[in-house]
Amino acid sequence: LKQHIGFVSNNYSAGLLQITKSQIDKVIIPMILSFSILGHYALALQIMTAMNLFSNIIFKFILPYDASGESNTKIKFLTIIISVIISISGIILTPIVLPILFPAYIDAILSIQIMSITVIPTSITMIFTSQFLAMEKSRYIMLSRFLSMIVISVGMIILGSLYGMQGLAISYLAANSVDAISLFLSNHYEKNKSKHS
Repeated sequence: LKQHIGFVSNNYSAGLLQITKSQIDKVIIPMILSFSILGHYALALQIMTAMNLFSNIIFKFILPYDASGESNTKIKFLTIIISVIISISGIILTPIVLPILFPAYIDAILSIQIMSITVIPTSITMIFTSQFLAMEKSRYIMLSRFLSMIVISVGMIILGSLYGMQGLAISYLAANSVDAISLFLSNHYEKNKSKHS
C-alpha cells in the first residue's frame, strides 16, 4: 500500500470529484432556476446514462488489456465510431421519441440533442482513463475531473442563468469535453516525456 499510496489517493480523489460533479446540479439548478428545470435536466441525465452505457461496458472490457499491455487499438477506434453513431442517433431520434414517451418534457428536446454530443468525449475519456489507470498515473484523471467539475459548476451558474435548460446542456457538454481534452493532452505530454527520457 505504501508503494501505491499516490495512485490510491489520486484515484480516491478522482472518484470524489466525479461524485461531486454528478451531484452539484441538485444544488445549483434550484438556486438559479427552478425545480421544474431540475426535473427536465434529471430526465436528460437519465437519457445520457443510457446512451453512455456502451462506453462504460467498453471501459470494463479494455482496462484488463491496457493493464496487461496488450494492444486494443482496433477496439478503441471502433468504440469512437459507435459513439459517433449513438450521438447522431440521439440528435435525430430525440424529437421523434421524446414527445411520445415523455410529452410533458418536450421543452427538453433541444437540450437533450446538445447533450447527445457528449457521448463522443465521454468515450474518449473512458479510453484515456483506462490507459492512465493501467499506467498507475491517476493524477491526470484527478486533474481532468477537477477541471471538468469547475467548468460544469461555473457554466451552470453563468449559462444556466442566461439560457436556462439550453445553458445547462452546453455546460454539461463543455465539462465533458474539457475532461476528454485534458486527458488527451496529458497522454500527449506523457508520450513526449517518454521519447525524451
